[in-house]
Amino acid sequence: MKPAALLTLLALAAAGSGPSFARALDGSLESVPTLVAALSAPAAESRKRALDALGRKGPAAREAARLIVRALKDPDPAVRSAAAGALGRLGPHAGAAAGALAELISDPVQGVRVHAVWALGNLGPRAVVALAGLERSLEDKDPFVRENAAWSLGMIGPAAEPAAAGLIRALKDEASHVRERAAGAIGAVGLKTEAALGALISGLGDKNPDVRMSAATALGSLGREAAPAVPALVSRLRDPDAYVRMSSALALERMGPEAAGPAVPAIAEALGDGDPFVRMSAADALGDMGQAGHPAASALRRALSDVEPEVRRHAAMSLGMIGKAEESFLLPLLADADPRVRMSAAMALQMSPSEAGARRAAPSVP
Repeated sequence: MKPAALLTLLALAAAGSGPSFARALDGSLESVPTLVAALSAPAAESRKRALDALGRKGPAAREAARLIVRALKDPDPAVRSAAAGALGRLGPHAGAAAGALAELISDPVQGVRVHAVWALGNLGPRAVVALAGLERSLEDKDPFVRENAAWSLGMIGPAAEPAAAGLIRALKDEASHVRERAAGAIGAVGLKTEAALGALISGLGDKNPDVRMSAATALGSLGREAAPAVPALVSRLRDPDAYVRMSSALALERMGPEAAGPAVPAIAEALGDGDPFVRMSAADALGDMGQAGHPAASALRRALSDVEPEVRRHAAMSLGMIGKAEESFLLPLLADADPRVRMSAAMALQMSPSEAGARRAAPSVP
């Protein structure tokens, strides 16, 4: 940028007004230098608007990160909040700001704390320097701060394990959205202790379906080491909420046959669920059980006639995956109205030990 142009921008910023500056803020003039200059405007509203605009630019504004960090100490709380939000939208590009953001965790203004804690989560593992502060934030008087603290700890990942006790306590928070985030964070951090598993199993019985769904998903992410949760997950296959039923089936799938093999009959029963996504998830789960899925072969064959093509498709593939791809059931699907069903049937037949079946299937694969 030419010196004369920069001086003009600085003058506009100092005035905090003018058509060029207004256009920059509403997005029609997206110049980072223009917005950076506005960070020195005397009017707090102008500084805030500039930070909001920089935040909307995301990683493209990373060259301004150092100056945005300075705004975290602005005397106006709305500006501090906007600065934290802008750094959060820079994501990992603002990783060096983790320490400065951590200082805002104890800001007296609720909105500033919320944005600071949220921004730290967007930095990912680099926010580990704020671990102690984030765990303290799980006890903040404001539920939105607590929610974002739990989410941010999950975004840090395994390095947030020292905050395990705080996350387990958060699963009993009075606010359901905090409990939901805490369950997800336990899974994201990979906490597999007896206390963590017990808390998630308790979460499967939460009165809020979003919490139950999050607990099921978290248990699935822990894999076969979450085997003690299998009976509780089986009971959730009959949950009144379809998303919980689906998440429970997917969790059992991720645990694999070693842990979830005993759940095969219950998963097979879910193939008759009233929700097609639950039926599809159940079919998928059975396929991943391998030979342990043999008892579900009859239910999977019935699912080949499901009204939903996606259920038929997944059922066909799962029959192949468990080694039960009988030609008499799968060959008719080579004429199915849905091309994806035809392809899956052909692929399943390729898994069949019958060479004749494989030869007949081959032409149907696009």
